Amino acid sequence: MIYYLSMNKLEGFLTTQQAADKAGISRQGLYFWINKGWLLTHRIGSTVLIHIDDLEKAKAKADKNREGKRIYGKRRSELAKE
Repeated sequence: MIYYLSMNKLEGFLTTQQAADKAGISRQGLYFWINKGWLLTHRIGSTVLIHIDDLEKAKAKADKNREGKRIYGKRRSELAKE
């Protein structure tokens, strides 16, 4: 017997495009997070799904990583003070 899952019955899961839109990044950026190991994915057939809680964790990690980046030897927060 074959069971079919409807996308609307998978509450809490987003497609890659939906997840990218929610995170405010491109799909390529989302796949960057996946390849870095920041984001866990689930696959049903050829559809890649992302749980919303995992997306929030990855977004927080990316924001934290971005916050510490230095521009020409100074942190962005230091540049904002000048």
